[in-house]
Amino acid sequence: MKLRCAATLALVLGWYLMLPPPIRLPESGIEPDTFAPFSQWKQIGPPYDKASDCATAQKAEEKLFLKNFDDLQHKIAVLPLSDKPMSQVAPELYDEDVKLTFTGLAITMSQCVASDDSRLKEN
Repeated sequence: MKLRCAATLALVLGWYLMLPPPIRLPESGIEPDTFAPFSQWKQIGPPYDKASDCATAQKAEEKLFLKNFDDLQHKIAVLPLSDKPMSQVAPELYDEDVKLTFTGLAITMSQCVASDDSRLKEN
């Protein structure tokens, strides 16, 4: 390995798993804002030593989301049939569904970013 490459690697302190922030859209509610600068994205979990560790954590977050989504779908499935919207029948499950849907979208759009990435400092 050349000295310059080694120096570059030494400067990278770690990797962050970053989620895009929410944006409210009139036609679709809350969605992840993938156009927001990285300085506005939310770091989840600790810094990771390697990009592969961050990618593993990203996959684990996706797996956790799928489990939580499946659990929620089971709760919704046992609700009594109603002509009313779920927001009226089971407002707590509705709120959980909205939050979980946003989380799932955000996780699929998450990115592993090097801690020295200049985009983290941009406004």
